[in-house]
Amino acid sequence: MNRECENVSLYFYGELDPAHTAAFEKHLQSCAHCQKDLAFLRQMQQALVPAAAPQHAVQAALDARRRTGWWRRVLRPALATGLVVALGVFFFVSGPRMHRLADDRTDLMASISVEADDEYNSFAADFEAFENKF
Repeated sequence: MNRECENVSLYFYGELDPAHTAAFEKHLQSCAHCQKDLAFLRQMQQALVPAAAPQHAVQAALDARRRTGWWRRVLRPALATGLVVALGVFFFVSGPRMHRLADDRTDLMASISVEADDEYNSFAADFEAFENKF
């Protein structure tokens, strides 16, 4: 193994200038180690690059997309946008109403409290009258 062996990956990726490329190719003819490394890099590249889809599968997918019609490709995003806008308007309009509901609850609790006090006072008066009777 000599200094030229360090250029295997540079040669593989095509990053050597023409003079160094010619020198490395001359070295490659006689160096079994570099031949083995280069073969390994090529195998790795083939293993990592996905195979192209068969042309008939690509054509079938394109045909299916064309059959769905432009209105579906346009309608779905339009409906989604409309839904988001409608929800935004609903929450914007109902926002002040939520505060009114909170005020209504406060008034309701005050009313219940007054009624409870009146009932207690009425019960206390009836109980006192009952005690006085016996």
